[in-house]
Amino acid sequence: MPGLLFCDVSQKTLELPIPEESLDIITMIFVLSAINPEDMAHCIKNLTKYLKPGGTFLFRDYGRYDLAQLRFKDGRCLSDNFYARGDGTKGIFLYTARDGQTIHRGGPSKSSKHC
Repeated sequence: MPGLLFCDVSQKTLELPIPEESLDIITMIFVLSAINPEDMAHCIKNLTKYLKPGGTFLFRDYGRYDLAQLRFKDGRCLSDNFYARGDGTKGIFLYTARDGQTIHRGGPSKSSKHC
């Protein structure tokens, strides 16, 4: 079943038109930084049920101290590394490569390659 699926992963419950444990890879590019930090855990948990055993999350996002973070003006910081943009959206800056961990179905594991 190759293809792409777009959805709002910030929902408290996530029902997708595909069977659970059917995906090899879930790719999220600049997604986590757009989610409220309080909602990240349930987003990952909701998506995990769609990964096959041994499936992998691939993600690319803003890292802490990216130039985009350093450009924020005073008064835009809502909490630790969580900012309000001028257009009303919010963004969080994550630890770069989160200490070398990637997210797999069984939990965090070390990865030897980082971009």
